Amino acid sequence: MDLGLNSFIALSGGTKIQKPKFMREKRKRIARWQRIIARRNKGSKRREKAKERLQIIYEHSKNQSNDYLHKLSHALVSSGYTSFVVEGLHIQNMMKDHKLAGSVQDASWNRFIQLLSYKAESAGLRVVKVNPRNTSKECSNCGNVQDMPLSERTYVCNRCGISMDRDINAAINILKRGRAGLARIYAQGESVRPQREATLDELRTDKTHPLQNYINAEEAHTL
Repeated sequence: MDLGLNSFIALSGGTKIQKPKFMREKRKRIARWQRIIARRNKGSKRREKAKERLQIIYEHSKNQSNDYLHKLSHALVSSGYTSFVVEGLHIQNMMKDHKLAGSVQDASWNRFIQLLSYKAESAGLRVVKVNPRNTSKECSNCGNVQDMPLSERTYVCNRCGISMDRDINAAINILKRGRAGLARIYAQGESVRPQREATLDELRTDKTHPLQNYINAEEAHTL
């Protein structure tokens, strides 16, 4: 799976899941109360009440996000997969980029990977982290590497001409790297193999699949 800013996660089978933007929806309210706090006298009761109100908004948003991440990670672990492959992202370094910091915070990637890893381990599944270098720039069909600005949402290979969603292309590259790593593990004697991932069309038609509630015709779902 590719962790993205345009969509929360993209699976190599073609499914994209959009995380509800809880913090973004509340930013106007947060900004309003921050202005109110700034105008009120330090140490006054009215200022303290305003600060309490702001904290309630923060906590509500955090609880909503945490609930969503718990449900999504549970749905993934219950989907019949034997392993998950994710990028070993350096979140703290990404936070230093002010253009991305807000989106990275909203995405809650660290928390999601923690929950997924915990639930997967409890179910006897693997979560494999791979090198994220060039996963978005590399063609999943021929291996060509080319520049891909964040504004470009479709990957069109300059060499083989293949065209697909950039996040799905990255997810396929991540899967390939994970399979290479798992192959080395399985070569040591383990017999279990990863199951084939359900495609987007299969998820749409299989009403009993745990991820079915997280997608719609636009490949995104908001609780």
